[in-house]
Order: sequence, then structure tokens, then C-alpha cells
Amino acid sequence: MRILGSKLWLGIVGGVAAGALVAVAWMAPAAVANASSTTLPGAAHLQQQQPEQQQAQWRDLRLAHLFKQEGLQAQIQADRIAMARDAADQAQQRLDQLTAQGRDVTVLTTALGTFRTQIDAAQTAWNSNQAALNAKAGFDANGQVVDASQAQTTVRDVANGLRNNGTLLLDAAREFRQAVREYRQANAASPKPANPPTPTPQAGQPNAYQGL
Repeated sequence: MRILGSKLWLGIVGGVAAGALVAVAWMAPAAVANASSTTLPGAAHLQQQQPEQQQAQWRDLRLAHLFKQEGLQAQIQADRIAMARDAADQAQQRLDQLTAQGRDVTVLTTALGTFRTQIDAAQTAWNSNQAALNAKAGFDANGQVVDASQAQTTVRDVANGLRNNGTLLLDAAREFRQAVREYRQANAASPKPANPPTPTPQAGQPNAYQGL
């Protein structure tokens, strides 16, 4: 009884990496600051600058790069939310089929309702995160840094939002998948004997199997 397909499950799980990778990059600025001149766009001319200028420009290049990556990862996360909704819709169709067969799916219906609520929460969080990306605080229309302090705040907040929202989606999918697993275990069909014995009628009783 497949209720949450493996492909959809893997798609939802993949959303966690989107926020985690950006968050790790934000928390490890030295790794980016020490990158070669071919790593970040526009970095080749920095060798000709004074140390103070180099440091500031490396910082701005790093922030611009991370901000761009966050925009890409936010779109990936939007796709994961859409996958989660698709999974919930498919699960509902399967539950409707089971209900029509007379199966009690009350537990799964409750679990699916919780799953949908968590998806809605992820969508709300994503909308807030996207608003921060669209506002571009600290960046110009082309994504270049114009205010380093504001840009740092934007990159940090968006990275945390992507990571937290990815975790929310993952936990939601895990909890629903666990509910499905427990339902399967609780409702596993008892094995039937390969050749059930034919009752032998006692003396004086009609043979109900006669003629079959």
C-alpha cells in the first residue's frame, strides 16, 4: 500500500540541502575569502588593490555570490513545497480508495491533516523569506553590495530561513511517512494457509460441501 511515493519522498528530502549548503557557506566566510581569483566573479583585479580594499571587496563579492545562490536555492525549495503538496494530494486519493473498501483510515487521515498544516507553515515561511530576497536590503537591483552591514544581515537571515524551512519540510514528511509505516504494521493481513482443510461432516449432519 503505497501512500507516499519514494520519488516524491526523495524530492522533499532534497529540500533540506538547499538551505543547509547556503547556511554553511555563510558560517564559513574564511573559506570563501581565501578562494582563488577564479572562484568569484570579478575577483581577478583584487591583487592590485591595497589590503584594506582587498578585504572589503572580497567581503562584497562573497556576499553578492551568496545572495545569488540563496535566490537559486529558494526556487528549489519552492519546488520541494510543491512536491509535498502533490504527495499530500496523492495520499488523499489513496485514502479515499481505502475508505471505499471499508478500511478504517482515521489515523492516516489525521496524520495527513497534520502534514498539510506543516506544508502550509513551510509555505508561509518561504513567502517571508522570499520577501527578504525581493527587498534586496543592502544590495542594488543587480545584486551588488551597496551597504555591507545590511547585506550581511540579509544573507544571514535568508540562509537561516532556508535551512529552518528545509528542516520543517523534512520533519513533516518523516512524521507522515512514519504514520503510514505504523498503519501498515498494525493492519498487516494475517497469512492464510496454502491448503485450508475441508471440514468433515459428522454423522447425521448434511455435507455442505457436497456437489462443490
